Amino acid sequence: MIIDSINKNDFKKTTKYLNNLPKFSGNDTLNLIIYESLKNYNFLFENKRMPSNDSTFSNLSLISRAFQSCYLGQKQTQSYFDNLILGGHLWSATKVWDPEGLLSTIPAISSAMLGVFTGELLQTGKSKEEKTSWMFFSGTVIMFLGYVWDAWFPINKNIWTSSYVLYTGGLALLFLAFCYWLIDVQSYKKWSKPFQVYGLNAITVFFLSGIVGRLMTLIKFSTSAGDSITLKQFLYESLFLSWLEPINASLLWAVSYIFIWLGLMWILYAKKIFIKV
Repeated sequence: MIIDSINKNDFKKTTKYLNNLPKFSGNDTLNLIIYESLKNYNFLFENKRMPSNDSTFSNLSLISRAFQSCYLGQKQTQSYFDNLILGGHLWSATKVWDPEGLLSTIPAISSAMLGVFTGELLQTGKSKEEKTSWMFFSGTVIMFLGYVWDAWFPINKNIWTSSYVLYTGGLALLFLAFCYWLIDVQSYKKWSKPFQVYGLNAITVFFLSGIVGRLMTLIKFSTSAGDSITLKQFLYESLFLSWLEPINASLLWAVSYIFIWLGLMWILYAKKIFIKV
């Protein structure tokens, strides 16, 4: 009768049936869990919000609140699953949720699969013009779907939402289609040399530039005024901020860092050293 009244959206009758049930004690754990779960979900369906007096049944309560959050379309849905599966191992910077958590990993895999499917297309026997057309068409459709889906499921990079996957995947596919058309179809290749140098040692430059960037924030020394300053701050202020506005100094610092690593990767490229994993 309880389930039937819930199916009929007769939540007042459900409440009446629940109140007439015998009170379960802590010794009757299974029936108590069923009773409390039915009571909480009935409250959820009737009031469109979570009950504030939710009972604690360890991970079962976390699972229940996760599905309640899904039903309400709340933004913290992922945090419930992250705490359930990754509790104690969440990223320290976010503390209560993980940008690389369980529900973020699934759409991230989808992003990778878009690249796999594109690679398979490029390896087919289709003409270059056909491949270009398919990439332009697919990229436009995927990006449009992501833009539309954003109205219900917002584009969010931090938790890698499915709308983010579609929108950015479509943009990436359109850019790849343009580059493929320009380089492989039209044979305009000279301008792409720096990207080729970076791309052939992409993992190497990603790893080393991150390590060096981190080290520059860890290495500290004292100034003549007695203040402590990092190596990165010293170089930035001395070489760029001393003669540029902050916004331009920041831009030139970033561009310079890119070109320094481009030069280093060019040395490896010239020696035909390509580090792969």
